Formats: sequence, structure tokens, C-alpha cells
Amino acid sequence: MEEKNTVLATVNGLEITEALLEATIEKFPEDKKAYFSSEFGKKQLLDQIINVELINAYGREIGIESDEFYRTQMEQAEKDIRFNATMNQIMSGLSVDDEEVKAHYDSNPSAFSKGETIAARHILVDSKEKAETIKGQIEAGAVTFEAAAKEHSSCPSKESGGDLGRFGQGSMVPEFDQAAFSAPLNEVSEPVKTMFGYHLIQVYDRAEAEAPAFEAVRESIAGNLLKDKQMERYTTLVQELREKYYNK
Repeated sequence: MEEKNTVLATVNGLEITEALLEATIEKFPEDKKAYFSSEFGKKQLLDQIINVELINAYGREIGIESDEFYRTQMEQAEKDIRFNATMNQIMSGLSVDDEEVKAHYDSNPSAFSKGETIAARHILVDSKEKAETIKGQIEAGAVTFEAAAKEHSSCPSKESGGDLGRFGQGSMVPEFDQAAFSAPLNEVSEPVKTMFGYHLIQVYDRAEAEAPAFEAVRESIAGNLLKDKQMERYTTLVQELREKYYNK
């Protein structure tokens, strides 16, 4: 195994080591990191690092530091670094403890509850009369809802007996949504008109609204509370600095 301080290349006196290569790989996201950790990827990355250092060496040779574009870019980079370092210091020390998170969870139950969901089937046809005829056949026991959907529905869901699976309020067009969520369980609705045609709806399962467990949302709440604290500190400081430095 190669030592981490093994010199892989030297460019104008600058040694490019195994440690530098590994540190560069660590900066990539996981999918890129896996590629550049391979032998081929490492070779490609090393070539890129060498090329960058070659251009940097040439830049020093031609005195690029005196170039106007270079100076402008360096000034902007310095501002960006100063801003980021200052913001990091301003926000240091801010934290959210478990008591704050739990208190927020307990006092805002509606913010975390999952709305009511239903599971339903439907049959889509082009006229109210046809829908009423099919409804009568189903209620008379001449055919099941699923069989009628496969035979008559113009919706692709006909292949699964009209099954739309489980969905929450607002997932469907308003007329369908209202009818479905007010329909009694396992009954066939009256024909419902939408922009698509006429629907017969059968709701076969209903799940009431419920709040997720605290542990499931704890990290999300903590993150949002921390952002709120950061924004409050930022806003307060900016207002103070405007009074101190800003001249209209």
C-alpha cells in the first residue's frame, strides 16, 4: 500500500502527493467519489490537478497578478470569504434543544398531521345515462364493480378494475375529490360529472388524519427552528448595522 505522502507528480517544484489526491476525492459527492476512487478515476483526476498547476505556474510566469481581471476576481473572492467567515461566526453558538423541539411539536399538531386518505375505484364513461345503467347492474349484483370497470371504463385504470389506489384530498379534480371524500364506504356513488366525463366511484378504504410520531419529524423540526433563529439573528444584526454604517 502506498504511503499517503508518496509524491505522485511534481510541477514547477510543487509536489502533488497521494494525500492531496485523496483529499481532493473526498470533496466530491458520493457518486463522483466512487468513480474517482478507482484506478482509472485517480489517474484522470491526477492529470486534471497537474493541468491546473501547469496553468497556475504559467500565470505566475507571465505576472498574471497585475492583470485587471485577476485583481477584480481576487477582490470579489476576498469579499465572499470574509462574508462567509463572518456569517459562520455570527451563527456560531445557535442551537435548538430537544425541549424546544418537543414543545413546538406538541403545540402545533395540525402542522404535522397527515390528512385523511382514501382508496377508491372508479368507472369513467361518456354519458350520465350509461353511468346510471352500470350503477344499477352493480347494485343488482349482476356484475362486480371491478368487472364493470374492465368492460366499460375509458380510463387506463380499467386494467386494474378501476383501482386508483390510495390518495389524499386535492389529488383529483375538485368534483371527483368532493364526491369521493364524502362517499360512504363500499357503496357506488351517483354519477359524478368532471371534465373527463361521468364517474362512478366506490371507496373501499378510508384512513383518518393522523399525526406522525415525534421521532419521525424531530430532525425536520429542529432544522426549521434553527433556521428561524438564524434568520432572526441575521435580521436583527443587519438592522443594527444599517443604523451604524448605512448612509442614505
